Amino acid sequence: MITTLKMQTNPGRDLDLKYSSKAVVLLVLLAVAALWVMSSWCYYAFVDGLGLESGYDDAPLLFAGFYLIWSWIALTLFRPILGKQVTPKRLIKHAVALAPILLVYALYLTVLLPLLPDVSELRAPPDPPEFMFASAWYYLPKSVDILFQQILVAVMVLGQGRLHHR
Repeated sequence: MITTLKMQTNPGRDLDLKYSSKAVVLLVLLAVAALWVMSSWCYYAFVDGLGLESGYDDAPLLFAGFYLIWSWIALTLFRPILGKQVTPKRLIKHAVALAPILLVYALYLTVLLPLLPDVSELRAPPDPPEFMFASAWYYLPKSVDILFQQILVAVMVLGQGRLHHR
């Protein structure tokens, strides 16, 4: 029976489906790259335009909102790929499940982290990473930036998954 089904399929049509799936994956990767490049360019343009030394530390709420907007753009643009994974009902369930974790994280950053001794400028590397001397507020926009990145990664994984399931 299986050989009968295989014989009835059109090899040219199967090839066309694979080609169009690969083309879609390529377009998704290009769109993800474009969003990533544009968000990075806009970030540095804002930091320079506002005369900030560190966008995350100097304007944490502004840049948290900035990356929330980019996350929304990515979710909207890639809605067909994310489809069943990103529904309002699922988002609410995830938000309720994550709320206690985020509360503990916020308490750690705002209460416990400031109690730790400051990083020694003498012992720091010559070109230290920004987070070594950042305030606790630095981690709010950084977390939303990571959310944006994770949306892009999910799009690439789910897009690639569709290629293999056709």
